[in-house]
Amino acid sequence: MRTPFQFVISPINNEQYINTIKSGNSELVINTSIEDAQDVQRIGEVINCPFNYKGVIQPGDLVVVQHNVFRITFDDWGVPRQSTNHIKDNLFAVTSDIIYMVIRDGVKIASDDYIFVEPIVEEDFWLGKQELENVGIAKYVNKELERQGVFSGTKVAFGKSAKYLFEIFGEKLFLMRNKKILAIVN
Repeated sequence: MRTPFQFVISPINNEQYINTIKSGNSELVINTSIEDAQDVQRIGEVINCPFNYKGVIQPGDLVVVQHNVFRITFDDWGVPRQSTNHIKDNLFAVTSDIIYMVIRDGVKIASDDYIFVEPIVEEDFWLGKQELENVGIAKYVNKELERQGVFSGTKVAFGKSAKYLFEIFGEKLFLMRNKKILAIVN
């Protein structure tokens, strides 16, 4: 199945929610509700690209997408409904503006004008471990930021309310657009 303007993707492992975690040999249920967006699957596999698409994304790539893509919600009558991105079965259509990262052969690349920043945690004598405000380490960057001197490992400052929390394969990261990066910190 192909569409003129959208990518066709499927959630990895055909799971729309991440409701369990492994603890030793056991699996623990961490959430039994579909109402919390925190536990929605955000990683999908690209099944097909749009007609005439010439970008870097290819079928078989994993992509990190906006949390509402796979999210099930309740309608006005309390009936669970698939997202507006749902096509059928485990197939979903998404536009490039809600694809934040491409993962190919384990290599993670931020897409378009997105950047993923790793928070900096420091130990405070009185408060314990504290996450620094509005500063972090650029982890996954895009080509435009690299042209401006922001590479993976660069310490950056970003504006208030710029960050959007993601957990990707156990990494806590903040997603933001290029314009939210205010400075390189030395």
